[in-house]
Amino acid sequence: MGGLSGTNPCPPWGTAWMGRILAVCVLFSSLLPAGASVTLMPVPPQPRVGQAVTLAVQGMQGPAQLCAWYRGLTTARSQQILIFVPPWELHRGPAFTGRETPANDCSLRITGVTPQDSGDYTLVFQAGGRYAEAFGRLQVSG
Repeated sequence: MGGLSGTNPCPPWGTAWMGRILAVCVLFSSLLPAGASVTLMPVPPQPRVGQAVTLAVQGMQGPAQLCAWYRGLTTARSQQILIFVPPWELHRGPAFTGRETPANDCSLRITGVTPQDSGDYTLVFQAGGRYAEAFGRLQVSG
């Protein structure tokens, strides 16, 4: 199964990226299906404006080796929030607001949520040596 058509999750940066990140960009074009077992769940499930919420990854097999977060059901560069290589390497994308923090398990914490944070999210990840996608929805109330 391929990645989302017409999109390129790889950033245009060249020398700033380590060889591992470059290899990930090549592999993104041949993603394996995430399967029904990997889900993204907001915690708390119905956050209110101003609260912090975590888009928790559930069902990932093995430790996370790479996490790439996007706003919407896309992997378009313009919607990229961040790419994170645990435990410390972080590359911010154009959709990064400064309120997002990744965790070593690929979960994404968003502080001070606003109604504009509501919507779909896409996670492209590597765990157990395999690449996959997971999707979730966040609804901010109040």
